[in-house]
Amino acid sequence: MTIAGSSEAGVLLGLAERCEKASGADRVLDRLILEATSDFRELGHNYFEMGGWYYSLDGDERNPAYPSPTSSLDDAMKLVPEGFKWKLTYSKYVPFVAELCDYGPNSAYGRFDAECDSNHALALVSAALRARAALSPTGNDGVDGSTQVEGGV
Repeated sequence: MTIAGSSEAGVLLGLAERCEKASGADRVLDRLILEATSDFRELGHNYFEMGGWYYSLDGDERNPAYPSPTSSLDDAMKLVPEGFKWKLTYSKYVPFVAELCDYGPNSAYGRFDAECDSNHALALVSAALRARAALSPTGNDGVDGSTQVEGGV
């Protein structure tokens, strides 16, 4: 996904904010997230290709529906950068919360938190997109307002 005048990190942070404001699973947001984080592409007539697999919009007799990171924790987990640890929490006083921490040998990126009122998948996707933004070549400035970047690439 390319937005004129936007860096890769800017696109990812914008999507993270949309996840935090979403009221539930959103197929349009799913598509934008997949376009920004993978080789997902539309083939036409509601058919898509990603990673050598073919998908349809909502699934059909030959092709499954494309992944939905905004509704599925399994699909959301695929967005968590390698080496990051994660934790999901919920209480009746706090919305769905996701925390990602980089404790690897080069743990320069710190911790990424996200809160969402509707589900854990959206919170996890938001935190994962913030971590990916920090890892991107244009994302090491630490100016997103909620993420503290402690080191460099």
